[in-house]
Amino acid sequence: MMRYYTRRRPKLLLTPIPHHHLPSTAHSQYNPHAICQLSSPPQSRPSTIPHTASKRTATPVVGGPPSSQPKSKLASLGRIGEEATLSPNKTEKGLRHEQKQEQQQEEEESVRGLPPMLRLECAIKTYAWGKTGLASAVAQLKQEGENNFRADDKTRYAELWMGTHPSGPSYVVFGEDDKKVHLKDYLKAHPRALGSEPSAEGDLPFMFKVLSISKALSIQAHPDKRLAEQLHASRPQVYKDGNHKPEMAISLTDFEALCGFRPLKELAAHLVMYPELGALVGMEEQALLEKVAGEEAEEEEQRKALKAVFSSYMHASEERTTEQVAALAARLKVKEEKGGASDLDRLILRLLGHFPGDCGVFGPMFLNYVRLGPGKAFVMEANEPHAYLSGDILECMACSDNVVRVGLTPKYRDVPTLLGMLSYASGPMTVTEGEVLREEAGKEHRRFNPGDGIPEFEVETIKLEGGGGAGGGGEGGGSFTGEKWDGPSLLLVLEGEGVGEEFTEGMEKKVEDGKEVLMSKEKGDKVSLRKGQVFFVPANTSLVLTGKEGGAPLRLTIAHSNLRGRR
Repeated sequence: MMRYYTRRRPKLLLTPIPHHHLPSTAHSQYNPHAICQLSSPPQSRPSTIPHTASKRTATPVVGGPPSSQPKSKLASLGRIGEEATLSPNKTEKGLRHEQKQEQQQEEEESVRGLPPMLRLECAIKTYAWGKTGLASAVAQLKQEGENNFRADDKTRYAELWMGTHPSGPSYVVFGEDDKKVHLKDYLKAHPRALGSEPSAEGDLPFMFKVLSISKALSIQAHPDKRLAEQLHASRPQVYKDGNHKPEMAISLTDFEALCGFRPLKELAAHLVMYPELGALVGMEEQALLEKVAGEEAEEEEQRKALKAVFSSYMHASEERTTEQVAALAARLKVKEEKGGASDLDRLILRLLGHFPGDCGVFGPMFLNYVRLGPGKAFVMEANEPHAYLSGDILECMACSDNVVRVGLTPKYRDVPTLLGMLSYASGPMTVTEGEVLREEAGKEHRRFNPGDGIPEFEVETIKLEGGGGAGGGGEGGGSFTGEKWDGPSLLLVLEGEGVGEEFTEGMEKKVEDGKEVLMSKEKGDKVSLRKGQVFFVPANTSLVLTGKEGGAPLRLTIAHSNLRGRR
């Protein structure tokens, strides 16, 4: 079971401690100047991580005698008991304040010792529902972002995974020889790259994905934290981790999905419009739904009625379900031939073509059918049913791969678990275009926030036209300066080319072509950006991103922790 963001605060010892009881701080403390200090045995993985030629990178210091290790600045302020002395003019409160300031300074220095952008090599998944070859956005991004990958025309590329989940971990890539190390191992060695609440296991709190969908994914839901822990403990071979999985989908192309139960009035109407569905649901359950479908009914009564109807449908015998699926297919084909098929009818026929005989073809009668253009988004919280149907999307979620399936799939179906876990909330799906943070000539910046109850992730999208000046980053028409986050970030280049660098106090403002831009005083500290590249950005790092002068628009997306959700 993985844990996320365990807060650890150093203890301040202000009373003398016998010297022989003290730990060897020279060997045990984290060395901010080392590029890597891995705790694993040398034979299982390298003891040092290759480092980039960044001006922020210090010479690695791993092991060595105590005299070669940097001493903590906190020692002189009394963190170590024998040295903790109070001068007549210094109160204990003042001493603790100084200790806290010194600790914060050490943390900032440890992050400043890391490269501002670490290039990643990310896993891809090939599933039957993915798009083939370069028709897949996943394959396009992978091929253009990595030199050693070429898409196969017949392979279905479904998902690009970015993060530390063991089912598809990312690797940090160093130098021209492309030496690689697990991102998780890198973060274990550099916990301050995760911010003030690092994970002891080196995990990111979120996963970031690109999905390319040619046919429907399964009708599914994701468990909440409590249920995930129970499922993982009882069936770890099926449910791989103990974390919940709220998620957000942001469309890159035209996108179709089934998500959340429809308003009850619509479902009641479908029981009449589609008699095949009505034949699978008991008359008593249908009468109960009719009774509470109006807005005046209590919400709890509506949920109970919906659960009764959906459970009756899911518990229908296999023989009866097969008969009604066949009857539905025959009737809708005739209806389509006569030109009278509705959009919902055509969707059901499409699902019948992909999943003949599957009870999941009745899913669109229960769930909201959503069609989105590029740039639209919605959030699927835990315990809510959904199925993505077609299109290319960004998907961000808590770091989990738990899925409870019931239809439109050849995989294991866990009907009892799904029926017991759903919230049975109903109503239209809420769709957003994100919060516009900045929109002006040559620049667009939006934030997609999943809500205060989901602290693990948040996504930003950035579009930059042209360049901000020959010198690179800045606040011109084609440049963007990001804010610092007390948490890790993943950056994906969706389109175009440009450069990225850390915003520092050493930058100076200049005016070029009537635009005020930020210019780096030093050379060699910029990172080239191109479509498909993925980068890890350490906590408390502000980036300046600039589109290529005269080039196509630079489009990027950044996923990071939802700090607003922690409050």
